[in-house]
Amino acid sequence: MDASDTLHRVICARGRADEAAGLASELLRSAQEAGITDPDVLGPLHQTFGECKLDTGALDVAELELREAWRLGEEGTVYTGDPCHQRRVALISALARVELAHGRAAEAAKWRARLPEAERTRAGSR
Repeated sequence: MDASDTLHRVICARGRADEAAGLASELLRSAQEAGITDPDVLGPLHQTFGECKLDTGALDVAELELREAWRLGEEGTVYTGDPCHQRRVALISALARVELAHGRAAEAAKWRARLPEAERTRAGSR
């Protein structure tokens, strides 16, 4: 997790998800305008923006961003070798939350099934 990602999370935790989403969007846009195409850079940026939008209740935008983060994550190396990687676990959990919010419990269960065992137990108790 880098400093900008940490900043977004802190702002979100303080109940200012809209502000965090704006910062995340600006950072993502800056990276794209700079011509950055590395999935290991863009994936986490899409993930952070998607998580922020999820926290604001903008489910459709959150879903698009989180799915793009997943696609990029599969393409890159950020967490492909580590099923317990913190970013991977957070992304799967966020995708499951989106599915639940859309009333798609079976799809949410499919995402949760991708979590490591300890995380599946914790997710099932929420």
